[in-house]
Amino acid sequence: DSSALAAPSHIYANPGYYKVTLIATDSSTCNITDSAFAYVRVVPPLVMNPISNTSICFGDSVNLKAIAPGAITFAWTPPAGLSKDSISNPNASPAITTQYVVIAKDSFCSASDSVTVQVFHNITKIEPNPAQLCVGDSIQLTTDSSFAKYVWSNGLTSSAIEASKGGNYYVNTVDKHGCKGVDTVNVQTFNKLVLQLNDTAICAGHTVQLRADSGNYGYTWSPAKSLNSSEIFDPIADPSITTT
Repeated sequence: DSSALAAPSHIYANPGYYKVTLIATDSSTCNITDSAFAYVRVVPPLVMNPISNTSICFGDSVNLKAIAPGAITFAWTPPAGLSKDSISNPNASPAITTQYVVIAKDSFCSASDSVTVQVFHNITKIEPNPAQLCVGDSIQLTTDSSFAKYVWSNGLTSSAIEASKGGNYYVNTVDKHGCKGVDTVNVQTFNKLVLQLNDTAICAGHTVQLRADSGNYGYTWSPAKSLNSSEIFDPIADPSITTT
């Protein structure tokens, strides 16, 4: 190939050594010509093997491998979550799904590729939390029903259990991606309140004060009609008929 341009360019299809000759002619001085030559070394391009996307559970890590024969340096971005960003095979443990880009270089050329590390989160929660029950009663403890596996502290393997005693309960779960999770709840127990109320009688048009045990309780009297308040321990009643 040849060119009449003062600064030509050329694309070489194959690596190797190529001799380039320059012939210069000065038409103003009897067409005097001169020539010079140089050798151009064309090196093979740096090739990087494709990197497959991968996934991990939150808190785990995966080894990323950039294979580019002949490469001298590697640079990964972003560096967050990487054990080292200047080697060919760092360990990646990102907190969220992240796409990493790696650039490999030799003395002349560079190559790049990207890989996405998808991060799965197992969020295990027991409801209700905190939990309370009265002695002799039970309460249902539940967690997400979409998990693939459950193991409660009492050995049960369903998404929900009945708790009839106080104390700590925990559940270990495994989701469809194989990621593990755990949560704990403390079930508090309380003695049932025993109310002792005595029947009484009044004349029509009169009132009477009713009294339940006082304390740090919530109160609900019913029927609320004819009471000055249905949410205190000692309301005043003025019913027009016999009422229970």
